[in-house]
Amino acid sequence: GELSDTNQSNGTTGATPTGMGGGAGTQHRGGEKSVFIRLSNRIQDLEVNVTLLSSYLDQISSSLKKNKNKTEDSNRSLERRVSALNESLISLRALVELNLLEAEIIGVEKELKFLNFACASTLELEEMKENLIFHRSLLFVLEGLVLALLLLVVCLLLGHKLNSLTNQFNQLQLTLNKNQGHVIKARNHVTSGELSFVSNGVE
Repeated sequence: GELSDTNQSNGTTGATPTGMGGGAGTQHRGGEKSVFIRLSNRIQDLEVNVTLLSSYLDQISSSLKKNKNKTEDSNRSLERRVSALNESLISLRALVELNLLEAEIIGVEKELKFLNFACASTLELEEMKENLIFHRSLLFVLEGLVLALLLLVVCLLLGHKLNSLTNQFNQLQLTLNKNQGHVIKARNHVTSGELSFVSNGVE
């Protein structure tokens, strides 16, 4: 909307008198500055969001590493417990003790299932981290595209302004040429009048 308004203001500048050219140029530069400031603020907002996402990813990564270490320690501990329980089952023959050990093994298996679920969740979080890194890279690409678009818009506006100035210069040159033609005709007319006057006086 602002770009179209700027183009309209440029279009009307060529049709206004010379005294109003300064005001139209000031409005044109103000429109360019407003577009640049808005794009710059948008880029700064994107950079802040990327920084926040990076900090959040670092926190998640640190937490995942801690959880992974705890999970591995728990797995090793549980494996030692299962091994000890298996040895106890081999050595103990009583049905009561066997039933108790079997119940404990079932509990350990549930814990292992829970830990496996936690490991799967950890993998999903790592995938989320990779996706966020990809989005961050995409934001950097978009930032470069926005800057390129901004430069293109500035170049187009400058080219339009240059064309307008060129047209004004050509119009002024045509006007000057016409005025020079009128001056030459006037001089020729005056010269011919003087010659006729002189010839009449001689006669």
